[in-house]
Amino acid sequence: MINYRKKIQLQKQNDTWYIDTDKGDRYECFAIDNTRTPWTKWWEMQHQSDLRLWQKEIIRDFGSKWPDIMPYMVYKRNAGYSQPHDICLAHSETNKVWILSTERDFWFVQSNYGQIEFHIDNSMGSILEQHSRLEMGKLRDALAYQ
Repeated sequence: MINYRKKIQLQKQNDTWYIDTDKGDRYECFAIDNTRTPWTKWWEMQHQSDLRLWQKEIIRDFGSKWPDIMPYMVYKRNAGYSQPHDICLAHSETNKVWILSTERDFWFVQSNYGQIEFHIDNSMGSILEQHSRLEMGKLRDALAYQ
């Protein structure tokens, strides 16, 4: 599990994306692109769990509004891609939106490239909680009217 208190930061350094936490945890990331089925490839590369299934389904729902939403592979250096952790990251280039999910929190942040911060105060809650998923669905539905 990713180790953080109040903030997770996503930043690009030398063409590599990194996720850093306020407790010193660090992960590397890359987009799953150049494939017609990025979510299938993402799923096959992951440690598969109920949490992963929820993350995939909810974020793919956002993709019904934005077809360019791309999943990212997240991993710790030298630990392999299928290592068990709770991070899911996706991005829509067209809409400049980043979606980050952990077991405890779900964020939807509109931002250009650079340094993106995910603060616990802005979390929509755990993707494992039904009331949080309902709020995520409301957000997705509201996107249709923008």
